[in-house]
Amino acid sequence: MVLNTLAEFEKEVLRHMLAPHFSETVIESILASPVTSYEYTIAGYYLGLENEVLEDQRKVIATQGLFGKSNRLEVGFIINISGPVLVIECHSWGSDNLPEDFRNQPVEIIYEKD
Repeated sequence: MVLNTLAEFEKEVLRHMLAPHFSETVIESILASPVTSYEYTIAGYYLGLENEVLEDQRKVIATQGLFGKSNRLEVGFIINISGPVLVIECHSWGSDNLPEDFRNQPVEIIYEKD
């Protein structure tokens, strides 16, 4: 089953990664956006949102020290914005592939400090 809205861990990741670049109002608008695309790649997935507040934006955002953990799997995240589309990439950090239902699993977001 593919969720047509953001999972809670995806919202947490977006809030953290977008905070240096956008106001809280814009971030909340982005979080309310419906999922418009989803591609599972075995090593991870790409999840797309579309929102007019991103119309003039072009950014790639990667944050060191932020990752997700579910059971023994660790994942990283990259955000690509090409207005008005935002794509969040979730990818495995190990040799294990992500299960297709990864978005439905509880995922802990971990913030490492330098």
